[in-house]
Amino acid sequence: MRTKQTLAGVVMAISLWAGPGIAAEPLHHRFADCTGKLSAQLEHEWLMSDAAAQDTEERLSQFQDLLHAATPTEQQRATLHRRIEAKLSHSAVLTRATFNTNANDAAWAVRRARASIAQCDTLLLRG
Repeated sequence: MRTKQTLAGVVMAISLWAGPGIAAEPLHHRFADCTGKLSAQLEHEWLMSDAAAQDTEERLSQFQDLLHAATPTEQQRATLHRRIEAKLSHSAVLTRATFNTNANDAAWAVRRARASIAQCDTLLLRG
């Protein structure tokens, strides 16, 4: 039931986000990107013993459900590839943010990582 409510909210959010006259990206692409990013975020939080990991794990689970529901059977392999690419990309940004000796570059990476996850969070209905 929760996934259906979330999916309905996502469809509405994507429609509003895309705006009139702009073709929206397929939902399974957005869900794959966010699932990959949240996977990287969760692993990073585990590594850093961050208390936010539990919340991230719950959001990741929601995106996994949405991704599974929205991905056409013939697109599963390509969607998995997209998810892995998003995970690797977000992991690189988190590494850059955490282990960087250049303070300005590290600060940019922190902002980028937060903005990326925040963009995904806009796709979920949260109570």
